Amino acid sequence: MKKLVLLSFFIWYMAALIPANAQSLHTVSIEDNSFSPSSITVNRGDTVRWEMDSSIDHTVTSGENCTSDGIFDSGTLTPGQSFSFVFTDEGDFSYYCIPHCAQGMTGEITVEDNVTGILNPESANQSLITDLSLYPNPASHYALLKFELLKPALTSIKVMDIAGRKLKSISRQEFDAGRHEVEFATESLPPGVYLINLYVNNEVKFVEKLIKH
Repeated sequence: MKKLVLLSFFIWYMAALIPANAQSLHTVSIEDNSFSPSSITVNRGDTVRWEMDSSIDHTVTSGENCTSDGIFDSGTLTPGQSFSFVFTDEGDFSYYCIPHCAQGMTGEITVEDNVTGILNPESANQSLITDLSLYPNPASHYALLKFELLKPALTSIKVMDIAGRKLKSISRQEFDAGRHEVEFATESLPPGVYLINLYVNNEVKFVEKLIKH
């Protein structure tokens, strides 16, 4: 167990060295009959992760008109699973769910080459949140995520393991502008390092590292 905890601390330390303007992670929710959001724009080198928020099986398969083009395919995803893909080329990438394509379960990823790495502050969800903090950290029995929203927004919080797999959802609700606090239990988590993902309007924009004693 000691070796596992030391390895987790090493991974956390190395991740902390990554520049803040490194490639971004974007999240799409797989719902019962749709992808949400169904269309997003990312930068070349960004990762898109599809997370199952559905009680029935789905796939994330690249292609148009319900025909695979072989670029990516998640295989069958069951409730609680996720699938990630790094987009290294520019262009428009359509995708669909094999069992439900005929019912219109499709989506599209637009990949742009953002050479400067500068985002438009009017459209970036990062500009909606200030004063983000996680306390206590390290945690034993509970943790408190504090943040301030500059505008009303759909906000959700999820606990991930260090490999990016979703362990549980903490909350998902519309918050008004202003300061907010969300408390969640951590005593059921084994000792190690976890990622607390804060989603704003269905896109993950902040990732806090939580150390559990």
